[in-house]
Amino acid sequence: MKDLHSDDNEDESDEADENDNDSELERPVMSYDEVKSPIKQSKSDKQIKNGECDKAYLDELVELHRRLMTLRERHVLQQIVNLIEETGHFHITNTTFDFDLCSLDKTTVRKLQSYLETSGTS
Repeated sequence: MKDLHSDDNEDESDEADENDNDSELERPVMSYDEVKSPIKQSKSDKQIKNGECDKAYLDELVELHRRLMTLRERHVLQQIVNLIEETGHFHITNTTFDFDLCSLDKTTVRKLQSYLETSGTS
């Protein structure tokens, strides 16, 4: 067992601190526009480890987007608007209600998918 007060431990902690600083400096800064087009952006190691942006999930989001764009049932559209409003991740213009699927948590995405399944769209 190592002595907690030895100089050897200090060297290891200094290296860990240096590595932490390096990883913070190397993280890409994402702008709002980059998040809107996840297919074009490269995935960081952290995103891949967290499973936030894996290919299967991205494919689900693309399919969800396709289904949302073809949806015409007003009551389902209203359910979707209500759900997105709860998240606060949206923007309203004179003619559109815009939101970024990639900014939504997986629970919200699953709810959106369930709304579409009950509507019978495919």
